[in-house]
Amino acid sequence: MSRLDRALAYARLGWPVFPLYEPRADGTCTCPRGSECKRPGKHPRNHGGLHAASNDPERLRHWWSLWPDANIALDTSALLVVDVDGDEGARSLAALIREHGPLPRTVEASTGRGGHLYFALDRPARTTSHRLGQGIDTRAVGGYVILPPSRHASGRSYRWRRSPFTRQLAAAPAWLVEALARGPGPYPRGRTRGQGADYSRSARDMALCLRMLREGADDEAIERELYRTSRKIAEEKGANAVTYVALTVANARRIHEESAPRATVRSVRLDYFPEQWGKPALTRVRLDLVTDDGEIVNATVAVPSAGYRSASTTWGACFPDVAPETLTRSWEHATRVWKSLRPRIVGRTFHVATRGGSVVWIRAAHAGVS
Repeated sequence: MSRLDRALAYARLGWPVFPLYEPRADGTCTCPRGSECKRPGKHPRNHGGLHAASNDPERLRHWWSLWPDANIALDTSALLVVDVDGDEGARSLAALIREHGPLPRTVEASTGRGGHLYFALDRPARTTSHRLGQGIDTRAVGGYVILPPSRHASGRSYRWRRSPFTRQLAAAPAWLVEALARGPGPYPRGRTRGQGADYSRSARDMALCLRMLREGADDEAIERELYRTSRKIAEEKGANAVTYVALTVANARRIHEESAPRATVRSVRLDYFPEQWGKPALTRVRLDLVTDDGEIVNATVAVPSAGYRSASTTWGACFPDVAPETLTRSWEHATRVWKSLRPRIVGRTFHVATRGGSVVWIRAAHAGVS
């Protein structure tokens, strides 16, 4: 049975699924990061990732016609999956069973290093890490799991031990639901409970940075907003505050870029708008891109000039290897330079964020920009 046939079968169960990059035989990922990818076979291939998960047959046919060997992921928002990882997870699960009694027999899959237990829920639950013990994660709202017959980086395939096509999901035990509903969960390693409030403030600052990045804000605007609103910065002094802001913005930028969809340039052109109505002349690069799931999007990047220096940050993030001065000396000079630049730009990969069909944020995927 092909991956598409299996994805359609899951859709008939009412399960929303979406495609993931698949690992190669040597354990590296088929994504553009290749051997540098830290999660081979485990991150979304489609535009929108988890948020675009669907059980619409037409959409699934479109995705798997583009990537016939893509791994299959399930959006777990409507159920609870207990992920038991390795020997450590097996020991933690055995301890839970000794304390609370055996788990009901339910749908179960074997993974590359352990197993997944699927449960039905009558109310939403949260995705957690190590809440129930070391080596045990749960996937619910905001999470996803990989479904058989997807391939693990180890070379093994995900397989059903008890298939959802022949068995009903068992209801999650009351003690399990209650354990997931308690408190905010374990603190990060190296923290004590007394530091929990600091961690919460840091998390709020990170959420603010990610929201502003999705809206297209640059680093300077985010830093200003952090200085204005962060409760934690109010407690920091001098260099400590500067370091905290820089690290928070840098980490948010990294997370945002890793989660932003990728798009490849299929065509590009240079536009020139002469000075008029008191506005300086504007030169810009217009990109037509195709995302990983086949969506066509457009983006324009203004070339920094004396009148549009605000565009320098975006230009450097998109074209760090192209000096903007080569395109702003004169239109005649720009058209000559453009003949050699155009072939270099077509085929490049960018991270993009879209809203309402328009690109609101764009950055080169492999430009080496920090």
